[in-house]
Order: sequence, then structure tokens, then C-alpha cells
Amino acid sequence: MTPPPPTSKTYILYTYYQSTCANRVVIALHHKSLPFTHHYIDLRSAEHETAAFAALNPSRSLPVLVITDPTTGTETILTQSVAILEYLEEAHPD
Repeated sequence: MTPPPPTSKTYILYTYYQSTCANRVVIALHHKSLPFTHHYIDLRSAEHETAAFAALNPSRSLPVLVITDPTTGTETILTQSVAILEYLEEAHPD
């Protein structure tokens, strides 16, 4: 028997280990028990200035949260820690 497709959203957090703004998002994700994947961006080597990162966030700032809904295949990209925190609270109020 084939298992059903995943129904929960996946979260990828683009972050830098010394970013206090990104750390706020990490704390919120842990507090809400949401599994997520870290993708570390090296600010020292200007990885945030690359075209690939600019495609995610044209302002080239951190954090960036990419949310994928497997049921529809859509990706939502959120930037700015306060906006991300507001989304998480509205989507997962418990």
C-alpha cells in the first residue's frame, strides 16, 4: 500500500547564526513545535548578495522563511522577522 502524500507544510529558514532577527524566528518555530530546516547563509562571504539569494529576497536580508504546501505545490516566501512571527502566530495560534 502506498502511503498518502504529506499534508503538512514544510519550512526552510534561511538564516545566519549571529542574526538576532533570525533567532527570534527559530525560537518561535521551536515554541510552536514546527519542524523546519536551517539553510545557513554566510554573510561574511556575501552569500546574501548572490543572484540565487536575491531571487528569494530582493532586499537580500535575513531571515527568509520558505513555506511549501505539498497538497498544492505552492511556495510562500516570507521575509522580515516580525512578518514571519505574525504569520506563524496566525497560522498556528496554539
